[in-house]
Amino acid sequence: MKKISYFFFTFSFFCSITMVFAQDGINKVIGFITAANKPLANVEVTIKNAKELVISDSQGKYEITVAPKQTLVFTSLGMESIEIIIEDVTKVLNVNMLPRVEVLEEV
Repeated sequence: MKKISYFFFTFSFFCSITMVFAQDGINKVIGFITAANKPLANVEVTIKNAKELVISDSQGKYEITVAPKQTLVFTSLGMESIEIIIEDVTKVLNVNMLPRVEVLEEV
């Protein structure tokens, strides 16, 4: 009887491990977006070459579902765009955006 219960315990353990690693590789990535150490609201977070789009809230927080090796693109008016490739271990991704500097020609 002990051998049977040991077998079922081992079998169920390996099945649960397999289920964890057999997920379709989708990550839920969360984080905060800042500029000059202040939260940045209304930043568009998109997956490059996909239709997924989220916008950061008033505290700069965002949450998006993305697969490993896809690229997240952060864009905001007056800021430099940022592209970051997601790894399979990425769960938290905080971003600090820099102002876009445009040099005008002399008149």
